[in-house]
Amino acid sequence: MANSVTQRTQYALSKPLVTQYVNDHAETATRATVLSATSMAFAVVRAPLKPVAGIVADVTSPIATVALLGVGLLGAVGVVAVRSDWLRS
Repeated sequence: MANSVTQRTQYALSKPLVTQYVNDHAETATRATVLSATSMAFAVVRAPLKPVAGIVADVTSPIATVALLGVGLLGAVGVVAVRSDWLRS
């Protein structure tokens, strides 16, 4: 239950930020396609996390699952940041 609420909250908070960023950086002619691809990417990432989070929550606890997902997300962001030019520019 807590995991589901956390995922919904995270999605509700991040979706407008991502959409605004894409709107600011996508060209007018391709904006709808880019927004659609962004939405699909969110779905592709979330789909495998839901059953994994459920299994982890059953084995441990919902709080531990949220903590593990948070650590995993921070790790993924760190990998992306290191592999991209974010830190170099």
